[in-house]
Amino acid sequence: MKRKTFSLGGVALRCLVLALCILPTAGAAELTPRQLKKNLKEAEKAWSAGRTAAAVELYEGILDATEPGAPERADALYAVGLASLADNKERAGQLLAELAEKSPRHPSSGTAKAIVALLSELDGARAESARLTAELEASQASATELAELREKLAQAESQLSAVQDAREQLARKDKEIADCEQKLKKVRETLVGGGGPS
Repeated sequence: MKRKTFSLGGVALRCLVLALCILPTAGAAELTPRQLKKNLKEAEKAWSAGRTAAAVELYEGILDATEPGAPERADALYAVGLASLADNKERAGQLLAELAEKSPRHPSSGTAKAIVALLSELDGARAESARLTAELEASQASATELAELREKLAQAESQLSAVQDAREQLARKDKEIADCEQKLKKVRETLVGGGGPS
């Protein structure tokens, strides 16, 4: 009868696979209620002491560990939202909008709502500014084209005036030639008439 043998490496591999299946997926922050409370207090202390970067780091961890609407999330939304205003207004607006929507009774909910409204107005003002800038550039281009057309028109009028002057000179020359021909005709008539037998 053959005896079964177990490979230590195979057992270790199975244990590793089982452990990976049981462990939470990477990137999903797991904090117990006690840890959340502790991190909130530390974040509040850091925020009050002016250590914004440290506070934001703690609040970011709280955001990663909580779902929208969780009571522990509101302070984190407000703090990270304010901190993001300087370099990421889009994210700031999203976080503050979530605070105003999901936690309307939070003391900072009204402020968050006002900031979101201001950000929206700022976006509208930027869009309007871009539109006006485009119109101004278009009008400047039109003004340049109009100036070029006026210059061409002035050149054409100058050329037309020169042509008219040339026509007038040509008309005077034609008249002078006609006068000369008339005089020549009279001289011929006189010569022909006076040259016959008397």
